[in-house]
Amino acid sequence: MICGTFRLGQKACVSISCGGFCYEAQGNIVEKAINSPMDKEQIEKQLSKLGNTEFVVEKTRIEADENIFVPVQELNELRRKLVAGLTEQMTGIRTIKSHVADDVDAVERNSLQTGNCVHENHAGKTGINVTVYDEEMLSGVLQVQDVLRVYFEMSETEFKDLNRIAGRIKEAGKEAFLVLPYIFRKNVSDIFERNLIFLKNAGFDGFLIKNLDELSFLMENEVEGKRILDYNIYQFNDRARDFFGNMEIDGYTVSTELSRNEICKMDNSRREMIVYGYLPVMVSAQCIMKNFCGCKLNSDREAQVLYLKDRMGKRMPVINQCAWCYNVIYDSSPLNLLAYAGQIKECSIKDVRIDLRFLKEKEAGEILCQAVEAFVYDRAVDVKGDFTKGHFLRGVE
Repeated sequence: MICGTFRLGQKACVSISCGGFCYEAQGNIVEKAINSPMDKEQIEKQLSKLGNTEFVVEKTRIEADENIFVPVQELNELRRKLVAGLTEQMTGIRTIKSHVADDVDAVERNSLQTGNCVHENHAGKTGINVTVYDEEMLSGVLQVQDVLRVYFEMSETEFKDLNRIAGRIKEAGKEAFLVLPYIFRKNVSDIFERNLIFLKNAGFDGFLIKNLDELSFLMENEVEGKRILDYNIYQFNDRARDFFGNMEIDGYTVSTELSRNEICKMDNSRREMIVYGYLPVMVSAQCIMKNFCGCKLNSDREAQVLYLKDRMGKRMPVINQCAWCYNVIYDSSPLNLLAYAGQIKECSIKDVRIDLRFLKEKEAGEILCQAVEAFVYDRAVDVKGDFTKGHFLRGVE
C-alpha cells in the first residue's frame, strides 16, 4: 500500500507498506500551482509506477490540497526512495551498491588498462557515466568499478539483443541506459513501433532522449524507465528546465554551449555534464555515402566511418548510420574538460559523462583513468594531445 500527504506549504510525505514492513520518505515543500496544478489522480498514477521492481500496488491513499504543484521528477524520486527503503528493510540489502574494489588487483584485471587508478570508497563523490557504442568496449567498461552508469548506443544493435545487453550492465552493478537516435522521423518511429515489445522488455533502467518526438513516443506507449534529456534538447537556464517539469523527466544534460559562469548559475542537482568526447557538429539526412557513390544500406547495421576535410586540412569523422538513415558529422577534436574538474565540481554538477566514440581500447582506458583521478579523488591530471575546451572558459567574469 502507498500513502501520501501533500499539503500546501508543508513537505510532501509518502509511505509504502508490505508484509508488516513500512518505510516513509519526505519530499520538498509543496508549492502553489501557477499554471498546471497536480491533482490526486496524477500523484497516485505517478507513485504507482513500480515498473520492473518486485512490488505491485494493491491500494493507494492520497491526500492532497487543491491547486498545488509537485514536479513529476520529485514524485519519481520519492517513488524510488520508497522502493529502495522497503527493499532494504525486507532484505537487509542496499539497492545501490558501493563501487569499491575488493583489492588493487582488480585494477590490473581491467581490460581497458586503466593504469594506476586505485579504487577506494568514494561515496558522495561526483558520479562517472560512460557512453559506449559496441559490446567489445562495453566489456572493458563494465570492469571499471568507478563507472556508475552505462549509456549504450543502439544503432548497431538488433532490438532482440537489448535485453541481454541490459542484463550484462546491471549484473556488473551499474545502471543501464539506452541511447536513442538523434532523429526520430517516421521511418525510425515505425521501426520502434514494430519492436515495441522488445523495447519494453529490454530491462533498461532508463533512456537518453535526444528529441521531443522520442519523449512523446515513450510517454504515449508507457515505456517504463528514467528519462534523461541529452544536451541537444536545450536547457540554457532553470526556466527552460521547468518547462519540462510535467513531462516525467528524471534528469538533464548541461548544454555544451554554456560557459562555466552560466552553468554555475543554474540548479545542477539533476544535471550531468559531458566532460570528454567527440561532439557532433551536424546531424544530416543528406547521406554523404549515398550522394558520393550510391546507397550502401547495410543489413548488419554496421556504422561506416567517412571523413570530411575542411579548408584548414582538419579531418572531421562522419558516421554513416544506415539503421536510422542519417549521417552524424563530428568535430575533428574531442571536447576534454578533465583538467577543469575542480571548477566543474564547484558548479555542483551531479554526474559527469565520458563518451568513448572513436577511441581505441588503450585510449579509452587512459581517459577513464584520468576521469577517476580528477572527479573521484580530486587529483590534477595532465591532459595532452589535440582537444577543445568548447564554450566552458568563454565569457567574462
